[in-house]
Amino acid sequence: MVKRKENNIDTMDTFVFTSDKVHADLYSVIVDLDLIIRRHSGPPHAPSIEHLTNNKDAFEKDALRLIWSIVHANLDVDTIDDESPQKGQAGLFPTRVGRPDITHLMWQLKNYNKKTEKKFAEY
Repeated sequence: MVKRKENNIDTMDTFVFTSDKVHADLYSVIVDLDLIIRRHSGPPHAPSIEHLTNNKDAFEKDALRLIWSIVHANLDVDTIDDESPQKGQAGLFPTRVGRPDITHLMWQLKNYNKKTEKKFAEY
């Protein structure tokens, strides 16, 4: 009998929560939220709301970790300061450095254009 090597990689720690800067744009936030939903919805060949319900505690823990990382990744954003690369990119409310706020991500949603995606301010 061939013994299989166990894969001890935590996909959330390896691919989702690796860097604060990962969650500084709307695209990465949505992709990572989708990954968390898929991870806890059961095996890829049979995802279901039942699997998600059964994994509710783990799902909530990862979703909360994602929200926490989004807030931290966006603490350096300033949509008001003239020297800021995000000047004028206010979403629902103006954003200042150091204040917990992610509404500037709404600006990205309103102004999203796949052809100019890389033209968003560098975070």
